Amino acid sequence: MIDVHATPIRVMIVDDHPIVRSSLRSLLSNHGDLILCGEADSATAAIETVRELRSDVLLLDIRMPGVSGLDALRELGHNAPATKNLMLSSWEKDEYLTRSPQAGAHGYIVKRASDETMVTSVRAAHRGERVLSPVMVERLVCQVATTSRERNQHALGPSNDDVRMLQLIANGAGKAGR
Repeated sequence: MIDVHATPIRVMIVDDHPIVRSSLRSLLSNHGDLILCGEADSATAAIETVRELRSDVLLLDIRMPGVSGLDALRELGHNAPATKNLMLSSWEKDEYLTRSPQAGAHGYIVKRASDETMVTSVRAAHRGERVLSPVMVERLVCQVATTSRERNQHALGPSNDDVRMLQLIANGAGKAGR
């Protein structure tokens, strides 16, 4: 349940597409505990204004012309260390998924996420929680499983079948037809 008497969560939107900013603005206006405190159409503009806007959560497009949202995170974190940065992206790239938290993002939300996912993500980030869109959770779980399998295989060494195959090759099994 939302406490309507609590101080609203101040949200800033940074995206180079006006339609995305407009959609997010409309979404925020439907929730009394979320208020739009500012917008920017570039990472550079966000870096210049984030300190004075005192946003609690920044919704930041990951790919924009000029300075990308990902590249701007360090500067944004320096200028407004209390702000929780949520990366927004149309792209479901593993590289972005791993680089975002390394750069200081509190979450990664794909733009095709539902309105409810977007709103709950903003609230969760404000509480200091890490946030991922469900589709990105699936990608992350697959990455971890693959990495774990590779580490286990490396630690265990070659399988019995691998050893037999290497022995056959070493004993000349590959020299058929001689």
